[in-house]
Amino acid sequence: MPFISITTNVTLTTQHEVRIKSETARIMKDIAGKPEEWLMIAIQPATLLFFQGTSDPRTAYVEIKYIGAFAAELKEKIVKGIAKLLQEEIGVSPDRLYVHFAGSSAADWAWSGTMLSCT
Repeated sequence: MPFISITTNVTLTTQHEVRIKSETARIMKDIAGKPEEWLMIAIQPATLLFFQGTSDPRTAYVEIKYIGAFAAELKEKIVKGIAKLLQEEIGVSPDRLYVHFAGSSAADWAWSGTMLSCT
């Protein structure tokens, strides 16, 4: 785990999607120690997003849901990595990006048909 949802108003090619997925997985492994085998990543391109009253220019919202808590310095490093990735890969400026972290208890998650707190 975690689950990472990346929503953007940018239309993406398959190459963009694969690179964003791969680089997001690398960021989470290198910074947070979360291996790709336990990540779920959703990429939602070409979504109508309004920020500061407009849907233009390129904009993105990233939500990272996970079990437990990340230290503030880890969150800062993850945000910097994601901001750099989205700026370089699809031209989303960091000032057009929101990242939301949502930690919770294992009791709030299930996998393979079983609550994680019961495994």
